[in-house]
Amino acid sequence: MNKLITLGDPDHDRRFIPFTEEQLQALADLYRAGHSTRKLSARYGISPCTVRRRLLALGVTLRGHAPIRSATVQVMEIAHRMRQEGRGWRAIVEATGVKADTIMGAMRRERTRSAAQ
Repeated sequence: MNKLITLGDPDHDRRFIPFTEEQLQALADLYRAGHSTRKLSARYGISPCTVRRRLLALGVTLRGHAPIRSATVQVMEIAHRMRQEGRGWRAIVEATGVKADTIMGAMRRERTRSAAQ
């Protein structure tokens, strides 16, 4: 029977970086304390995907991604009203929870569409 070769197998993957039990426990503890996989990958010199794989192998429940906030119709209505009131982008971001760049891009696309009509 053939042996299953997976990423992270030191016999078959040159990229394998061995971790001690202490390092693995520290990785799990830091993640549970709120550090992101991106921060942990920079700290340990491995990819975020490798961090996730190692955490899963340790039985750690992974957090999901933050919800993506987009410029919905309601967000755009709030942004337009606040801009007409002379409010700044910071106030709009605080009121909607959507980045200013996202709202500005949506407004630009609205102007482009209306100019094309």
